[in-house]
Amino acid sequence: MTRNRFAQPLYGKIIYIYETDLTKDQLSTIFDPSTYWIDVTGLECEVGYILEFIEGGGLRFVPPPNSKPLTLEEEKTNKVALFKAERDKREVDVIEYRDIVLDYDDKARERMRIAKEALEDNNLEYITWTCADNSRVILTIEDFKSINTLAAQRSNTLHEQYNLLKEYIDTIETSEELEKITFDTEVPNLNDYIIDETIPEDETTKEEIEIPNEEEKGADFLV
Repeated sequence: MTRNRFAQPLYGKIIYIYETDLTKDQLSTIFDPSTYWIDVTGLECEVGYILEFIEGGGLRFVPPPNSKPLTLEEEKTNKVALFKAERDKREVDVIEYRDIVLDYDDKARERMRIAKEALEDNNLEYITWTCADNSRVILTIEDFKSINTLAAQRSNTLHEQYNLLKEYIDTIETSEELEKITFDTEVPNLNDYIIDETIPEDETTKEEIEIPNEEEKGADFLV
């Protein structure tokens, strides 16, 4: 079965292709809802293709010309956009809790919220829950709290990594260096890139000023 393909454009160029069994409407459960997607299932469209509007309506995707490569700043912009999409995707990925794997997209989170409230409102001890692999387990209010804590920690880690990568990308000076960076790249301490511009004192240029004692100071004013 052919999977659906969706393209994410930025400044008229395709920067990301996502293949999935989900429909276009369901992408908002994985990515930022404000992300704009184009359905390119069955179409010739790859990362780097240029998006053109056809007179009278419609779109077409044109391979990029070889004569005009991207500038380093354009490559950096594309890289940051790719990492943002990767961050959003990982943020709603399945979550491992103890020995089970749970769905954690928007719908799954809403189901967990409702289930937790139902246990609290009805003073129930547990609920039977279907996992990502369709196995069934018993979950309690404390389980839902722990799952939420794990998800919050993962989300914070992802956002921290994304922000560090954005700062790091700003320091990159060549396309070759940029190409090697992935979302999982361990970002070096950016303080290492700060040049110490402190001007050392030249001991030989110091002027030694002799300060007269009190008697000498008074002698200047003798009549």
